[in-house]
Amino acid sequence: MFFFRLPCSQGSLFFVMFTFHRIIDSSNPLFVSAMDIYINSFPDDERRRIEDVEKLLSKDFYHFIAVYDERGRVIAILVYWQFTSFYYVEYLAVSPKYKAHGFGSQIMKKFLEKRHLNLPVILEVEKIDEDVPEYELAIRKRRVKFYLNLGFTLSDVPYIQPPYAPGLKEVPLALMQFGDILTNNALEVINTLHNRVYLNPFEK
Repeated sequence: MFFFRLPCSQGSLFFVMFTFHRIIDSSNPLFVSAMDIYINSFPDDERRRIEDVEKLLSKDFYHFIAVYDERGRVIAILVYWQFTSFYYVEYLAVSPKYKAHGFGSQIMKKFLEKRHLNLPVILEVEKIDEDVPEYELAIRKRRVKFYLNLGFTLSDVPYIQPPYAPGLKEVPLALMQFGDILTNNALEVINTLHNRVYLNPFEK
């Protein structure tokens, strides 16, 4: 449980209470709202099938976090994997109703502050040098800037996201890191992501 300080229309600050809750079973009453944010935040090629998410929920290394307010409304999700030498943040998404209030950055700051043993953190972002429409490029740049402002650095290590499931496409992405692990361990990190997250996600 933690508090966000938000500005009100009069210029002063008010406090909103939020709670991080790990979902370990799809019968959890927060699951439906959390999955609604998940499905509507990411394209098909960049997310798992719902049934695959359900299989992962009880795994020790997989953390599906619903962030909810004092009224029980899910306002964001944070999904991460905990490995021996690093964390991998698979998803961070805020409900459209609650965007533009700084929730995403405060959620990530809280995660970085509380992570075990201060292990490095890895995440994937869409490449900003792709030949995409201008509005899409602007979104990608904004996303990278969001993480840069949190202290992440953008790696130039070549990286391809394998397909999440048969019939889906692989996706050229870029890696970002909080704490330097890629300089000396890029191959190990990429192999872990490919083998544990994409190719064999249900194995220990």
